[in-house]
Amino acid sequence: MKAIEVAGFKPLGEVAIALDIAPTRFGRQGCYTWSLAGDELDSAGLLERLAGWIARSPIVSVEDPLAVAGAQG
Repeated sequence: MKAIEVAGFKPLGEVAIALDIAPTRFGRQGCYTWSLAGDELDSAGLLERLAGWIARSPIVSVEDPLAVAGAQG
């Protein structure tokens, strides 16, 4: 948010964020490990975290947050 505003843009009005978090890279059997935070989340916890980010940020898209581990495409 700060970077958007420092660059002179308005969040959502001029700039939005889209995420592709690639859960198949860090999720196994319904558990998602966040290396930076050092915690593990289940599917509900992952959705709760994403909802918090969306509530605080100009996020307009989250691609495939609960993909089946190992799925391609």
